[in-house]
Amino acid sequence: MILETIPELAKLSTNEKLQLASELWEENIEKISSEESEKVFQDLLKARLEEYESNPESLTSLEDLRMRAGLGS
Repeated sequence: MILETIPELAKLSTNEKLQLASELWEENIEKISSEESEKVFQDLLKARLEEYESNPESLTSLEDLRMRAGLGS
């Protein structure tokens, strides 16, 4: 996950994280057509499912991810 590879992201406030996500989305959404984006998302989901099925303990739970991002309680 990106949060794990760039620890500085965890220091951002919730608003800063949302703004960053929005800026990244806007910057990149125009670069791919809807057909291409659908394939990209399908490929990403397939790869993540395969990773989970082959090695479920290597993944981070949503709760742990939220805690690392400073979004959990």
